[in-house]
This record gives sequence, C-alpha cells and structure tokens, in this order.
Amino acid sequence: MGAENKFYKLVIRDELDQVQKINKMLKETYKKVSEKSKFPQEFKQQILFLLKRIQTSFREDEQEEFLNNISQLIFTINRYRLNRSLLFSDISLVNAHLKAIQSFLSLKKIENIKPQGIGFLVICVYNLIEILTRKKGDEHSGLSSSQARRRKDEY
Repeated sequence: MGAENKFYKLVIRDELDQVQKINKMLKETYKKVSEKSKFPQEFKQQILFLLKRIQTSFREDEQEEFLNNISQLIFTINRYRLNRSLLFSDISLVNAHLKAIQSFLSLKKIENIKPQGIGFLVICVYNLIEILTRKKGDEHSGLSSSQARRRKDEY
C-alpha cells in the first residue's frame, strides 16, 4: 500500500523513538490537510478535528479514545467517498487503506492492541491522507523525487 517499509523501520526503533516518530507523522498529517488539501471546507474541518483528537489521545496514551477517533476518521472519509462528494485521485489506493484500517479495527480488541498496532494504524492514516491530498499528476508516492529521497532517508 505504498508504505515503503515504514512499518518495519518504525518497529525496529526503541520505544521512545517510536513515540516521537508517530507524533511527528501525526503532526505532518494534520499540517498536510490544513495547508495543502482542496477538500470542501466542512469535510476539511471534520478531518482536522478528528486528526487533532487522534494526536491528543495518542499523546495522552488514551488507547480506547485513539482507536475510536481513528474509527470516526475512517467513517467520515467513507461517508464522503460514498456520497461522491469528493473525487479521489486514486480510488483503489484509498479503498485499500480504508479496508486495511477497518479490518484491523474490527479484528482487534482494544486491550490487545500493541504499540506495533498503533504504529500500523498511524502509518495507514498518514499514507491515506497523503493520497487524498496529492495533486493530480503527482508521482505515485505523492511526493516530488527530491522529497521522496528525503522521506526515504528519514526512515
């Protein structure tokens, strides 16, 4: 799903490093929607609100709230997708990410979510928002080649 080994690069880090990286990814996701998305204003505000709640619940280690917020984010994106209020540039990738998150959430009980599961969900949300905010004609990753090289070195 375009994760470019992000998950494996995340889980091999020590716990503090993982938390810092996840926080950074959540902030970047929020910033991308805030500054670069062309979403309808109401949808954009809902997404930003949920992303802020996801950041807060992660930072405060409120796992149940974190998972509920992720679920609500996916519900909100699905609702707009199904209403065809948004035309996504790569619907197959959007659907794959939505399905991966929904499947993970439906198969896991809150008490069984390990830090790796949280990392998986954040990477999926990060990639999903990257896909949703990319401009038509951007390369597959949604990044310029120089940005892609920098991002690859980052992990």
